[in-house]
Amino acid sequence: MYETDNGAGPPAGPGYQLPVDGPLPDLPLYERLIADGIAEADSRGTIVDHVTARRLAIWLAARPQERDFAHGLVRFVETGAVHPHLKNELRKHARNAYPDQPQAARLLRYCNNRGTELGPIGENFAAVCDQIDRADVMLAEFHEQVRQGRALPRQAWPENDGPRVLALARRDAGSQTVSLVLDAAIICSSHVGVVHVRHGVGGCRGGRRGRAYLLLVQHVGQAGGAMHVQRVAVPGTRVESWTVLGDDDAPVEPVERYLAYLTAIGRSPNTVKAYAHDLKDYWVFLRGRGLDWRQVRLEDLGEYVAWLRLPAPGRAGQVAVLPSAGPAVAASTVSRKLSALAAFYQHQVRNGVDVGASLTRWQLPGRRGGWKPFLHHISKSTPQPARTLTVKVPKKLPRILTAAEMQAIVDACDHLRDRFLLALLWDSGIRVGEALGLRHEDICPAEREITIVPRVNDNGARSKSRDARTVPVSAQVIRLWGDYLHEEYGDLDSDYVFVNLFAAPRGRAMGYPAVYDLVRRLRERTGIDFDPHWCRHSAATRMLRDGVPVEVVSKLLGHASVMTTLSVYGHLTAEDARRALQKAGWFTGGEVTW
Repeated sequence: MYETDNGAGPPAGPGYQLPVDGPLPDLPLYERLIADGIAEADSRGTIVDHVTARRLAIWLAARPQERDFAHGLVRFVETGAVHPHLKNELRKHARNAYPDQPQAARLLRYCNNRGTELGPIGENFAAVCDQIDRADVMLAEFHEQVRQGRALPRQAWPENDGPRVLALARRDAGSQTVSLVLDAAIICSSHVGVVHVRHGVGGCRGGRRGRAYLLLVQHVGQAGGAMHVQRVAVPGTRVESWTVLGDDDAPVEPVERYLAYLTAIGRSPNTVKAYAHDLKDYWVFLRGRGLDWRQVRLEDLGEYVAWLRLPAPGRAGQVAVLPSAGPAVAASTVSRKLSALAAFYQHQVRNGVDVGASLTRWQLPGRRGGWKPFLHHISKSTPQPARTLTVKVPKKLPRILTAAEMQAIVDACDHLRDRFLLALLWDSGIRVGEALGLRHEDICPAEREITIVPRVNDNGARSKSRDARTVPVSAQVIRLWGDYLHEEYGDLDSDYVFVNLFAAPRGRAMGYPAVYDLVRRLRERTGIDFDPHWCRHSAATRMLRDGVPVEVVSKLLGHASVMTTLSVYGHLTAEDARRALQKAGWFTGGEVTW
């Protein structure tokens, strides 16, 4: 324990006052945290990190000091900036017989290691460090309460509108990560969120590095081990992302960097989530086999494909799977996971990591016919990368609804809002996420058009298309919209077309869970096992069967390429073939009598 009174000394100014907007450590606890930070730095053979340096400054400033010295310390605590006068005072205290000589010497080493980069450490330096301090306070309190068998502690600071978060702090020097996690004794009785705050450590020049984020999803058990996927919210944006946590509740670094890259370049959160689950499965497989992700062979990937096809107990080795048992996942799922894995390794190669050499083969573009790009003749002699390991996926026709089935579904709706939603999906072919993101300004009743605008929505709804597009709708849909506004929407003050009207919170934008709860109820009432996306398939199929050019259908659906439309909807059923043959008079000829 450090000294808390330096006895004699020069006239001192007022000590630094700790912030009062939340629970912060008292000085004895600061002393213990400083000791832990110094021990960690000594074990690594480095200087202390930003957080420990700031704690040293708070401890020094809280003691009676000369006014200029105290002001320099407070300035560092608030911004991370190191004034030359502060370094001079630290040298004086470090070289003379001051009671705070060891602490001053540690902080001086930290300041000297920063070289010429002595300016402020980012705008949120003090706020981030204060949150870490609060977390460490709760760490001590939680352990004490668990040891005494007392009730669960209060909610962590700061409060938010999402799930209740109870957190402890743990720093990982290797990954430069501060993990706020639950004590093991509390985890057994409560499923809660986790917080990670990444910050620069001692020796890092410049300001705060990395990104800070809050994991929002409560703990969900995953088959195959403690490794799991959790949702994160990145400060400064409303776009969510996902990460993969290992057995130690810390992010798996290679996966985290790749998922952060996908988020940074604007990939859909649903895409990032799917990649997170796919890579989580891969890491569980690697852990079970004792393999390093940088040294996998093609044979290992073959075993991974076989492992994916096992049921969850079989993957975990809890049961023996008979050869007669069918695959637990479809071929399309295996193919998607291999595609995510190939993209992950390609990203690592582009970043200079020597991995995955056997996972990609180079071949010349196909010469056996089929579709070729417009400039194929220019690049036809250039080898293109291709996945070494692929799984043949049987082509499936998109599921569609008949007019009679759709009528039964609409008639089973209790509210105009629900009828309007389903009618809009059936009539326009837009995605359910695009419908949930509609604003009133996006509907033009005079022209009978709706405009799909890519934007970030409060309910998490997303437009998969990156560009805005206008889709014509029927007069019946416009009238249904008017009836819905008049009879149910009323004078609600909301920009969103689809809002919660019959459950709390009333007036908030309707989300995906509400839609799928509606679909579940309609399935029970009608006996039709349908999905909202089938309305889109049905609209596209009707357009093509009615002779609408494929390029027009592609534009209305918001596809990036006509080839996407052809690959999904360019199918021909026996009914379609018979209709085309009858129109051509094929069955009316009498050249040969049977």
